[in-house]
Formats: sequence, structure tokens, C-alpha cells
Amino acid sequence: MLARLTLPGTGLKAQVLDISKSVLLSWPDSTQEQIVVGSDSLTGPVWTPWPEPIFKRFGQMCMTVPTTASQQFFKTVPGRQFADDFSNAWGPFTNRNSWMDYWLKAGEEWFVTNGVLRVNVILSENYGFLLLPIGTNAAATHRDFYTSVDILSWTTTSTNWCCFTITGRGYFRSPTFGSGYIGGLLMNDDTGMGVIRLFIYDGSEEVWGPTFDTGAIPPPYRLEFSGVGNPTCQLRLRVLNLTTKELIREQTLVRTAFTQGFPAFWISFPDGDGAFTITTDNVFISGTK
Repeated sequence: MLARLTLPGTGLKAQVLDISKSVLLSWPDSTQEQIVVGSDSLTGPVWTPWPEPIFKRFGQMCMTVPTTASQQFFKTVPGRQFADDFSNAWGPFTNRNSWMDYWLKAGEEWFVTNGVLRVNVILSENYGFLLLPIGTNAAATHRDFYTSVDILSWTTTSTNWCCFTITGRGYFRSPTFGSGYIGGLLMNDDTGMGVIRLFIYDGSEEVWGPTFDTGAIPPPYRLEFSGVGNPTCQLRLRVLNLTTKELIREQTLVRTAFTQGFPAFWISFPDGDGAFTITTDNVFISGTK
């Protein structure tokens, strides 16, 4: 299914919700899992997994699209979505699936409570752990991907660094070692306490991005990480103010290291110093098969 959305007016099978804000795309239910990808041009070449959940309505698959561009193109491709707001399942919008961790050690814990996912680390003897949604699991690989998560709070009693990151195209090199594209945030950057620095790990090294001060721009944030294209992958990492929706910082990178893999969270930190707690919500993952 290919749809063109041109304003004013509607696209193929597009129902107007509010012409100044968004429209509703709909298409027949498919026998295989599909997602929607979008582009500013009919010929591409970049078709990006669209950062909106797909749901079923009156026997049709549907997705809302903000009308922020004068013309946009959309098509369905084989893929899968995963969403978790850490509350009880309701309607077609949220999958209440479990999560699984790798390399978790004493002093590290994660748990779902009161509708959020909380990560605690106290005097750990590890260097980090992987947290992977069962709904995607290590066998459910994505090629192009879009992932977002809301960071509601982030507190630490240490002057040392700690990281919260999103993994895309992840894979296991061995039972004790993994890799992939990783985009995220490092708290307590070298430039000062409470400073967060963006960075992208490209499979061999961290590429450091811009910083911002949590004192001046406190949580909540929305962290977004996406990768589009094979073998050349355009990586994009963004942090937005969850209250105002304004972009705080952004980093981009082009690499050719990985072609597919699983999505996950990677929480990392140095050994044995201090404690930190990160509270997150509203995980959303969309990727092509």
C-alpha cells in the first residue's frame, strides 16, 4: 500500500481528523506484520519508519500522521512494532510484554511499578547490563529502526558518569559480549556535574555529541534514536523537552558497520562508585524486517 498525503486535501484512504493538525491513514489488515514508512519524495531514497503506533479500527489498520509538511508519501512494508506504557493492556495500543536482562549483577535492578520502568544501580561490580523487550527479543531483528522512550527522572549520588542508551541493530558476538549501534546520554560529563552529553557508539568507538545542563533543562525528556539505510546507515539521536516538545539537542552520524539486529536498552556505568536511579515510560519501537 502506497499513500500520498498532499495538503490541502487528503491522501489515499486518509480520513481528516483536524486538517490543521493530523490525518488518519487506514489500510486493510495484512496476513503479515507490517509497519508504515514515510518519505518526502515518491522516489525516496530514504523511507523512515514512522514514529506513530499502528492500531486497528473498524477492521482497518490505522495510523495518525501530523500534517507538518506540505506533501508526504507513505507505504507499508514488512516490519514490527512494540509499545509499552508499563500499565495494564488496553485496546490495540499497548503490548504488556515482559522484559529480559543480560549481564545483570548484584547491586543492579530494574522493575515496573506504578506505570513506569525504574532502573536502580547501587555500588555495582559490573560495567552495565542490557534490557531487551520480549516483544522484540534477540531473534526479532530490525533493519531500519525508530525507537523512543521518555526519561521522567534521573538522579545520582555520585560524581562519576552513568549512561542510559538505546541499542539499534544489536547482536551478540558471544554469550558475554554484544554490539550494535548505540545512541544515548552520558550523565556527569567531564565538563561538569549534572551535564549530559549525547553520543553514538558506531561499533568501534563513541562519537561524542553536544551537551546540555540538567540544571537549566531538567527532565522529563524524550530520547529518540533511529537508523535508516543499508549498507550506509544514517543514524539520528535526538533529545526533546517532553513538556514543550522542543528539541534540546541532536546528533547525526553515517556508518556502514551493521545491517540488522535487535533493539534494546543499554545501561552502563563504572564499577563500584555511588548510586543512580532512572525512571522511564512510554517505550515505542518500530522497525523493518
